[in-house]
Amino acid sequence: MDVRQANPIGRSGKLTRWTVPALALLISAVAAEARGQVVAPGGAVAPGGAYGGYGWGGWGSAATPFGRAAMGMGAFARGLGAGDLLSARASAVNAETWAELNEYMYRSRMLDRQRYQREEAIDDAAEDRARRELRDQRLNQPSRQEIESGSALNAILLQLDDPSIPDSVLNDAAGGQSIPGSVVSQIPFMFTHKGAAVSMQRLSHEGEGWPSALRADALAPLRDRYDQVVEQILQIPAGEPVPDEQVAEARQILGEMYQTITMADLEGPVAAESLRHLKAQAAMVAMLQQPDVKDVLDEAKQVEQVSLPNLLNFMRSFNLQFGVADSPEEKALYSDTIYPMMAQARDDIAAQYGDRSPGSSAQQQESGYAGNPSGVFEGFDWDQLGIGSGNPPAPGEQPQPQDTPERPRLRGAPPVDPSA
Repeated sequence: MDVRQANPIGRSGKLTRWTVPALALLISAVAAEARGQVVAPGGAVAPGGAYGGYGWGGWGSAATPFGRAAMGMGAFARGLGAGDLLSARASAVNAETWAELNEYMYRSRMLDRQRYQREEAIDDAAEDRARRELRDQRLNQPSRQEIESGSALNAILLQLDDPSIPDSVLNDAAGGQSIPGSVVSQIPFMFTHKGAAVSMQRLSHEGEGWPSALRADALAPLRDRYDQVVEQILQIPAGEPVPDEQVAEARQILGEMYQTITMADLEGPVAAESLRHLKAQAAMVAMLQQPDVKDVLDEAKQVEQVSLPNLLNFMRSFNLQFGVADSPEEKALYSDTIYPMMAQARDDIAAQYGDRSPGSSAQQQESGYAGNPSGVFEGFDWDQLGIGSGNPPAPGEQPQPQDTPERPRLRGAPPVDPSA
């Protein structure tokens, strides 16, 4: 599905970065300040970045525009006024848990990419060598078709998405490159859900998986059903929407688990661990739904120039990647403007690190993050996540935080009327 809209950039020409719609549910509730970092409640900046921006670079190899991992997780809308965008419920989350979430999401995307590559692995050594050469060509000397499909652009975006690359480094490398705000709306953006789906699976199976109380035999049928739903969602190609029925079923299963735990009158760490895990799963489910970014995309037309870092941060903030360019104008925009800018930024960053960007080694890409981001979501209400005593949101309905802050917008654009 193409999301042909543009990008929200903050007040002074610099978009927020590595935010997360941690959920489709928090597109306008949370914001982050620096690329590769998330602003924790209270305005503190989590060091080191996070899930890779709920925004993210792309899944799988660069073979097709749909073969890559997701661009991120929803819209942790970012901006210099990030503190104004934090909900009251989330204000107790500390910088450390945000950093863990940032890193966790990024590793989820990298793991999905590696799984994709393993599925396409070829036993024959000669063919495998040719495939590696083809990947290198796609990154460094892509064909026009690979550029117009979005494949080459998303391959570079994944490289630039590494949370270990400081925001200042990206700004130094690409801050001087920009495109007219009126042109941003011509980019065929594509929403992707992959990062959230991979995180759902990781929470259930990595480490000890489900907490002890949720591993009870009585809950085995619910766990099996949930695994089946997650597997079905993982099979949906990037760019295609997750059916509302699957989102509703996942919420229903988590709701039944929640009711079972609360009725069991568990106390202490056992109960807290189980509820925290369920809340994290419910948050990931909410991130499966495509955010509505029409307003912020319309605002892009009112900004004279949008810098490349701000464009990339917008995509990470709203879980977008580059879709297929269909029209001659879109193809020209990809080939003549966006790809050369991104390739130059990638090369400049690599030069600063001895021709190797941080986190680019095979060992780093293969390794999964061992942390657990469940604590990030403790401040959210169950009803906001579609779980609990209240009625779950209707399919396709975005849960909203209790405090609705100003919607993220482009720097320099007039403020949006909240009553509109």
